[in-house]
Amino acid sequence: EFRRVLFRSGSNTSVVTQPETESKVIQRRFIPDQSLKPKLLDESSNLLEVKDFIIEFTNYMHSGYNAGEVPAVGHYVQMRNILEHSWIERMDRHDAMKKDLKELCDTLHEEAKKKYPKHQRRIHLLKMKKLSNESHITFLRRVVRYLEVAEIETMTPSELAMHIFLESADQTLGKLAMEELAKENPLLII
Repeated sequence: EFRRVLFRSGSNTSVVTQPETESKVIQRRFIPDQSLKPKLLDESSNLLEVKDFIIEFTNYMHSGYNAGEVPAVGHYVQMRNILEHSWIERMDRHDAMKKDLKELCDTLHEEAKKKYPKHQRRIHLLKMKKLSNESHITFLRRVVRYLEVAEIETMTPSELAMHIFLESADQTLGKLAMEELAKENPLLII
């Protein structure tokens, strides 16, 4: 298939025949499977809940288009409808409207990690208790699930000591310990 292309340069005009190489852009309405629509991501959602939301949102977005038709940008329009105000404010700071689906989800994940720092996630894991109406296997599954976000595999003995220390430290020493924990390779100096 060939097409004619008209070129104008000043007073000169020429017609060139070129092979048709442009791919056609197909735009279609977003018609998702409503049963896949995630619940509202509220202010109190923890990192684990945000991770689940991201998986559900990605599936929801993909359900609205045929294979290969998912647009590069514009997903934030849909996401805003299922985020509470605090999450919208956080995402708006990152110009979320211009991000593709992966970048959008990565940004939300990073914001959740900032909102729920590593120390808080690790201490939550260490303080987990079996609920009175919970079976032992259900409790173990909950602990294992929370390991996903606690980043235990990267924790050094120094970091563990600082996490435990932080739980009993005064505000001044606690702030210093948190600053040290925020570093790439925190050190415990005694």
